[in-house]
Amino acid sequence: MYALNLLRGTPEESFLRLPIYCYNLEKKNSWTVTHIKTSDDNKFEYFFMDIGCAVRAFQRCLHPIIIFDGAHLKWKYLGTMFIALGMDSNKQILPIAFGGGKTESGESWIWFLSRLKECIGDMPSLAIISDRANSIEMAIQAVFPNAYHGLCCRHLLMNMRTNIAESKKDVTEYAKKVIDRRINKSSAFRVYQIDQSRYEVTNQMKNGIVNLESRYCTCGKWQLSGIPCTHDMALFKELRY
Repeated sequence: MYALNLLRGTPEESFLRLPIYCYNLEKKNSWTVTHIKTSDDNKFEYFFMDIGCAVRAFQRCLHPIIIFDGAHLKWKYLGTMFIALGMDSNKQILPIAFGGGKTESGESWIWFLSRLKECIGDMPSLAIISDRANSIEMAIQAVFPNAYHGLCCRHLLMNMRTNIAESKKDVTEYAKKVIDRRINKSSAFRVYQIDQSRYEVTNQMKNGIVNLESRYCTCGKWQLSGIPCTHDMALFKELRY
């Protein structure tokens, strides 16, 4: 901790520099917007930042789809980082906005989404992708009530307990196509149970060991993309998931 403070400065010093950082960020980057919210006793509560060129790129070049997620911070003052992302036709990620707050609550997400809406306005046919967090769901309904809200296929499929065809209505079009293709490819696979949670799935050319308990396949595709591979699909069909 002492060495990091010497290299980076203390967290308290960083908080004190945040207003001047925001001022210079807006001054040097056209259309960039920042917000800092403090309590009545001048303590930090929320932070928001979007880079103007990223917002313009999203509005002009990308489909109206935004992905929201939060990450818990593990430094002295903890808190949560909020992020809004877009994705282009090459599946490359474009960060649109960042934020920070003390907790990942409905109130903090509403504040973050409200600041974002001030930047992008009301977009027709807007679609929003997130995990199942109730705080995000509540904020989307409050700030973007006309947007379509879908669930992230990775979070959905990693927690899937129902029939695949029934679950696919909650995933993106890209994920649906991948799932359909892998279901078709898995039709000739054979399934052999190894123990309570492990199964060998084979079609003489592409063998895989699937562990349902840890949601793992030796081919690596399930862990890499979050979308079950052909071995998983064959096993789901065998077990009638």
